[in-house]
Amino acid sequence: MTHLRHSDPSVSRTPIKVVIFDLWGTLIPFPAAKAIEIVTRMAAALAAPADAFARAWADDFDGRTTGALEASLHRVCLALRLDAPERCLLRRATRCRWLHQGR
Repeated sequence: MTHLRHSDPSVSRTPIKVVIFDLWGTLIPFPAAKAIEIVTRMAAALAAPADAFARAWADDFDGRTTGALEASLHRVCLALRLDAPERCLLRRATRCRWLHQGR
């Protein structure tokens, strides 16, 4: 949590508390077609079957919302019994998600 203070001395000295979180899928609906595209690209980056990856990805939703994306991808790979993915493959799959999420 970040504490901010107003630059104007006449404003109360009470710190402002700010919480930052991801809006997509929380407050702003994420387009289903874009989500399918992203999950398909992540599966391809990990050489995983797209349908099985999508199911495992959906099953790990709670873990992903409270933890790191790379850890979620690792759990998905374990659930699919994929060979332990190298870190570069996880980064590549993570990059697929972030590059296409805002488009």
